[in-house]
Amino acid sequence: MFCTMVIGLCASLYGTPAAIEGYPTAFDGDTLYFAGRSVRLYGIDAEEMDEPNGRAARDALRLLLKNSLAIRCFPVGEPSHGRPVAHCYTSDSRSLNASMVSMGKALDCPRYSRGEFARFEPANIRLKLKQKSYCNTRTVSHGH
Repeated sequence: MFCTMVIGLCASLYGTPAAIEGYPTAFDGDTLYFAGRSVRLYGIDAEEMDEPNGRAARDALRLLLKNSLAIRCFPVGEPSHGRPVAHCYTSDSRSLNASMVSMGKALDCPRYSRGEFARFEPANIRLKLKQKSYCNTRTVSHGH
């Protein structure tokens, strides 16, 4: 706990957003909910809950969370709809962002990730999952 407090203090002194840590739930396939605070997984795009693969994406993220002691998220870029956008990791340092893509439950969102997660996409997954149109633009931004 002391280490977390020190990291948060140092981060706020230097203008870098502090890490968000804890035991979140999965709101959907690319959004976590930490006790009153939503966090968007950076650079990936999972189908919404009312789309064909949305519930499967949420359930896969729930399983990743269940198998981890805690989750640590590092905000990057601008918030999206008031939510921090972050790289998030399990207690054994696995990227939730990359894991969701490699499991075929989310796609790389190149507008924001600049292709960072494309290498994790299973073959032909784009034939199964629908990509949001905002991911396909050539405009580059740091938020999501």
